[in-house]
Amino acid sequence: YLGEIVRAQAGSRAELRLRDGTRMQVAANSAIHLSEFVLKPEQPAEERLSTRLLKGAMRVLTGAIAQRRPGNALFTTPTAT
Repeated sequence: YLGEIVRAQAGSRAELRLRDGTRMQVAANSAIHLSEFVLKPEQPAEERLSTRLLKGAMRVLTGAIAQRRPGNALFTTPTAT
């Protein structure tokens, strides 16, 4: 749910699939925070996706929000590679 922190413990992983087709894979010993998700296909300028990596690693395959308006999808990390 929006605002919750998703954690994957040692030896596990998690995958979030959002309604716009975005897939976020959370690696073992990692945590993410889904800050904002607004899906309005009829009004793409108002769509938003914001996720923050708190710890560890994640992989993201962006969906419709990022495809329609790349600037409306934000992924924040402590460091990025």
